[in-house]
Amino acid sequence: MPSVSLCLLGMSQHKPFTPPLWGNFGKSVKDLFTKKYTFKNQAITKHNAKNGVTLESGGVYNNDLTGYVKVTQKSKELGTAEVNIETTGKADGKVKLDQYLKGLVLTLSGNEKPSAKFNVDYSQEHFAGSASVDTTIKNMQTKVEGTVVVGHEGLALGGQAKLDVSGDNELEDFNAGVEYTQEDFTATIQTGDKTEKITASYFQKVSADLQVGASVDFSKGGRVLTLGDEYQLDADTTLKGKLNTKGVVSAVVEHRLANPKLQFGVAASFNAFNGAPVVADQFGLTLTFGDF
Repeated sequence: MPSVSLCLLGMSQHKPFTPPLWGNFGKSVKDLFTKKYTFKNQAITKHNAKNGVTLESGGVYNNDLTGYVKVTQKSKELGTAEVNIETTGKADGKVKLDQYLKGLVLTLSGNEKPSAKFNVDYSQEHFAGSASVDTTIKNMQTKVEGTVVVGHEGLALGGQAKLDVSGDNELEDFNAGVEYTQEDFTATIQTGDKTEKITASYFQKVSADLQVGASVDFSKGGRVLTLGDEYQLDADTTLKGKLNTKGVVSAVVEHRLANPKLQFGVAASFNAFNGAPVVADQFGLTLTFGDF
């Protein structure tokens, strides 16, 4: 009887595991190292209108002043549609359908070049896969990409291949990776550039207020170690920092005000190996008004 009880207890503790899509391998540490590090000056306004519509507009100063308008509509029956137009002449749009079948996401996107991309993502227990067709209409270049990931109890193994079918069916890229995920941490090893680059990364939620991460990139150019963290100082203030073995140190301070309803972020990057390490190589101020 005790052995039977232990067996039943083990079965009851089994949790279904859906592995991440290939594009989400190492996503937590990538977001930790990239999100909010905006090294340009910009002002943004956001407004959530009725019927799931979000209106966003802004001005960006990065040597030149440019502006943009973005309209997003979310539908509970279909999915999400998004259109983005910039004063530089750039424009792109995307339709994501994710309400037809659980685990299935169909995405159609395009831009002014013109180019179009159709992508299919499908996830279920123990499996995640994707396939895409990307066509540049001007020169009729078409690339096909496929990914497959299988997993069990937090461990995921995956691979990716990209083929240029408009020429000699040249295999442009192929890679593999492994990721292990638990409730509060993720460890990933993934290749890039036809397996010529290897990235090993680690992400952990130390507490409700603190997240930390590390990654090591191995390539022909050498080895680069990056460390970073994000700390929620209080309900309205977030601090982020990262550094790498090339001597680059970056920091972000983000704070929210209730009246006026404003979120502002300051990002700066320094090179500790240059002659003036306290002088920022890159700097950006972001002001976001409205429904951020």
